[in-house]
Amino acid sequence: IINSKLYPLNEYGNRIRSGRDAQGITRSSLVVADDPKLTFTYGEFPMQSTDKLIDLALQYLDNNTNTNNQSIELLDLGSGCGRLATYLSLCRGNDQMPWNVHGIEIAELLHSVAIQAVKRGVQEKLFMWKTLSLSNNKDNDEDKEEVTTLPQNNNNNNLILYQGAAEKWKLDVLSHVDIIFAYCTTWKTCGFSQEMTAMILHNEWSELLASSCRKGCIVITTDRALDPLYGWELVTRLDVENNEVMGSTG
Repeated sequence: IINSKLYPLNEYGNRIRSGRDAQGITRSSLVVADDPKLTFTYGEFPMQSTDKLIDLALQYLDNNTNTNNQSIELLDLGSGCGRLATYLSLCRGNDQMPWNVHGIEIAELLHSVAIQAVKRGVQEKLFMWKTLSLSNNKDNDEDKEEVTTLPQNNNNNNLILYQGAAEKWKLDVLSHVDIIFAYCTTWKTCGFSQEMTAMILHNEWSELLASSCRKGCIVITTDRALDPLYGWELVTRLDVENNEVMGSTG
């Protein structure tokens, strides 16, 4: 359904071009390794690799610190065109333990592509709209679109897509999610840590997530690690397939 109906493989090139347009990068642009534009790089992480990393994360999720034992709250941070968030909302959860899958994307252009895919899902009777262009935060003028999976999926999940910078959604989203997935392979770093044998994400991410996320939140990063100086603990690693960069470590 994902590759044939919602995100057709023959439209992959269009989505990549949308990502470049969102970055503001042209063929003549000079981009260096620490260019902030790289934070907006669009890629499509493999769904099977995502499943492996999430299955591993679930083993570390402490139900005693779960703020809502009635559901799993997962966030795709930098959700791009919404592909992984849409996939997870359709494939995870059940009627006893539904998943609320959130996606935050800063680029309005990519967010609009995600909404078009969701509209396809509505036409295919995979979703139905719950809310459109609403925000729980009266001081936040960004957009939120929410759909719920239809009964034939037997999972009662919700898919909620937000447009705007992550810090805009600290109270609405970051403060209560159980698991965060971040395809951050191209995001800015502070350099390589010999102690952790990993590239360390720039402190803006380590600090933002440490100050916003609840205790016990599991963060899945790719080819980068959060800085332990902000209280983060690297609990495990898993190598997974990723054809875009010849493999990734989560």
